[in-house]
Amino acid sequence: MNILFTSSTPFHPLRGGVGRVTDTLCKAFLSKGHKVFYLHHKWSDNDNKNYHYPVPTDVLPNQDKDIQLSHAFYIDYLKQRQIDIVICQDALFDLTFHRTEDLPVKVISVIHNNPLLDYNVLWNQFVTLRNDKIVEKLKRIARCCIYLNAKKKMWKRTVLHFNELYQLSDKILLLSPQYIPSLRKMDEKFLSKTEYIYNPNTYPLQLNLPKNKKKEIIFVGRCFYVKRIDRLLKIWNSLWKKHPEWKFTIVGDGPEKEHLDRLAHKMKLENIEFVGFQDPQTYYKRASIICMTSNFEGFPMTLVEAMQFGCVPIAFDSFEAVNDIILPKKTGELAKSFDLKKFENKLTKLLDDETIVLFCLKTHLSMLSNSI
Repeated sequence: MNILFTSSTPFHPLRGGVGRVTDTLCKAFLSKGHKVFYLHHKWSDNDNKNYHYPVPTDVLPNQDKDIQLSHAFYIDYLKQRQIDIVICQDALFDLTFHRTEDLPVKVISVIHNNPLLDYNVLWNQFVTLRNDKIVEKLKRIARCCIYLNAKKKMWKRTVLHFNELYQLSDKILLLSPQYIPSLRKMDEKFLSKTEYIYNPNTYPLQLNLPKNKKKEIIFVGRCFYVKRIDRLLKIWNSLWKKHPEWKFTIVGDGPEKEHLDRLAHKMKLENIEFVGFQDPQTYYKRASIICMTSNFEGFPMTLVEAMQFGCVPIAFDSFEAVNDIILPKKTGELAKSFDLKKFENKLTKLLDDETIVLFCLKTHLSMLSNSI
């Protein structure tokens, strides 16, 4: 069977969860004797950094200049490689790769977040200040005035997108049953083509959790606004003096890394390190706690991966699927969305009481043993 994975950007396994999942699935398909291909909208030199892709990777002609040329290229691509299944990993935002005309190709649409993501976060986007200038504050007032009208338009666009997605897809895949109500809210008919599959583990099953964990807290992920690493810097600012034996490590790179580094220096934070773009396995093995303060997530690989190596997670209750991952007081901790003080208090308990961390580690091991 010939399988094509598509998305707007490449599937580098160390540059995001979608790439990590796709890389894992790709290698599994290859081991079963299938042929696999990657096709994207764009490519950059960084996408090939420190990684040799396991399958042929291609890019569409510049779609902004000639959409028809790109579509003709795509249809010919499907024919030449005799593609049987297209797995669209960017179905929440883009339908380019769904239009296969009358070719006998099955299309699987994967939604890597809440189907109503843009609609649900619209208010937050409207009220968030881009900077501290007076002009921006006036713009925020203007945005709030048009919010209700913008919300109605967003709902119509979202429903229209999913109606088209429904028509063009053979299957719609969600990452968690927690997101089914969002599809149902738009239209019950969408559920007739919908299934859910949790993200796969990307590391081998760990039956013996690492010993001699360090007093280290980590963040793993891309450094960009949605991850809100600045919140973690504020929380660490309240903790590092009280817990000088602990260290905070940020594993990742992205457009906000330099800004965050400057912010950390401005706040005169100590026992903090930005290690940039790294394979996170080393940090999962040695760290005791992993933190997440994102505005939203789909089904974050970093939490699941870290838990495989006995790293206790603490996160905001800011997305539905987090309840599939973290069982409060058993496998980790959840804090009320965006309440920095409550997050700080829960993290402080983990830092002060090693028995809580040990209990979570034992729970992880028990769950892994029961899954065999």
